[in-house]
Amino acid sequence: MRAQQGYRPLHPSHSSTEEPRCRKGCLVVVRLLVLHGAVLRALLAFVPPALLGVLCIDLTGLSTGSEVSATAISQALGGVSHDALTRVLGGGWWTARQGLLAAVRVVSWLGDEGGLIVDDGLIPKPYARLITFCGWDFDPALRRNVFGLRLVFVGWCNGWLTVPLGFDVWQKDPARKPRPKRKRAKSGRPRKRGPKVRCHTHRARTQRARRRAGQQAARRGRPRTATGTHYHTKNELACALGWRVRRAGIRARFLLGDNWYASRPNLRSFARWQLAWVTRLKNNTVVRFQGHPVTVAQVAATVAPANYHSYAQLGARARSLVVEWLGKPSKLTVVKHASHPEHDRTKDLATSELSLSTAAQVQWYRRRWPVEVFFRDAKQLLGLGRSPARQSHAVLTHIVLVCVTYVGLQLLKPLSPQPQLSVSPSKKALLPLRLRVHAKGVADLVRLTTTGQFEPVEVEARWKPIRTRLGGLVLPKHLGVP
Repeated sequence: MRAQQGYRPLHPSHSSTEEPRCRKGCLVVVRLLVLHGAVLRALLAFVPPALLGVLCIDLTGLSTGSEVSATAISQALGGVSHDALTRVLGGGWWTARQGLLAAVRVVSWLGDEGGLIVDDGLIPKPYARLITFCGWDFDPALRRNVFGLRLVFVGWCNGWLTVPLGFDVWQKDPARKPRPKRKRAKSGRPRKRGPKVRCHTHRARTQRARRRAGQQAARRGRPRTATGTHYHTKNELACALGWRVRRAGIRARFLLGDNWYASRPNLRSFARWQLAWVTRLKNNTVVRFQGHPVTVAQVAATVAPANYHSYAQLGARARSLVVEWLGKPSKLTVVKHASHPEHDRTKDLATSELSLSTAAQVQWYRRRWPVEVFFRDAKQLLGLGRSPARQSHAVLTHIVLVCVTYVGLQLLKPLSPQPQLSVSPSKKALLPLRLRVHAKGVADLVRLTTTGQFEPVEVEARWKPIRTRLGGLVLPKHLGVP
């Protein structure tokens, strides 16, 4: 019947049982990393044991495939059905508290000096119509409004490993009306802001005061978003995430963030938590310099560009000044002609740690750059925005699995004098791996070359980057057949 309908096997030279095994080389590596690697084992400690096998296949599909849907992963790797992968996403086995506790175990196990990074990212969903948490937002990469999901992340980074500690979904204020476009006046005079106050009696002043009080009370109200939660700004979400991370016992020397999260309430909260910060300021931020309130741009203009010190290790020129901000002395460092990948060659950096040197302050601020690399790699390489899930549990679980996959690929990055931030080399090294099964169940790991031949791969060489970075880690020497 199938032969009459034009059915042809995809690989006539291999049987249906040997072909999936031949393609499971990357699955074996991921499974051994999950079961024996202490980092991923801690991240997945809250996963039910019955789901570990399905999760390993899901993580392998995220690591190596271009399509991250349940159907594509099931067809590419085999061994699991589409329904099983779908049930894992919508099972509700993940909670934010469990993920935070697992990340705390990872950071405490590493024991390195690191910093907390606060940032947000947009996951575009341009072809979707209705997905939980999604709405229209501005994408700085495309420079236009797109339909997507906005996340506020808090991560930990020690220079070579970035661990996402927690995230929250930001949704727009439903009570806020869109800003109307301002019409250009016909004459050259500026438009009037409002009606001129003509009555100054006590009754008129009282009515105006009541009107202003009512408007302020309406602004202070907490409207509910489309999902039923109260509306919170990005800074409020970042402050709440930072407090959860700090209360959970995460040890970090500095909290790093860009100028969006350098608000006065945030920095005052960080000071109450006895957490030093290194952030970037806007050039119109008002500080007190030599007893006078001036902007950061005016402070930078007091020093001639020729008097800025040149730092070869930074690839920029910088100069530090002591100013008073938020009622306390802070160290302001103006960076010019920076060659860092971050945009804007001129930056105004501030820190609450006065003993920090100029070069160290710039280097600590640049440690927040790995979170930008994480957003880029998660979108382009791990399919962060390509999941077809719609329900809230499935959407959040997919984000968690992408974070776990990113941590695993970082452990497999090749060793180099300068740490490679992107996980692209790890993914390229996993793609050609195959598992060749011999008689009596004996298997070895091979690599498919460009000429179509199999090249043996030493398992010890595959684990060398992990052993070097994570001391005391014991991994098996023999491979198991999945």
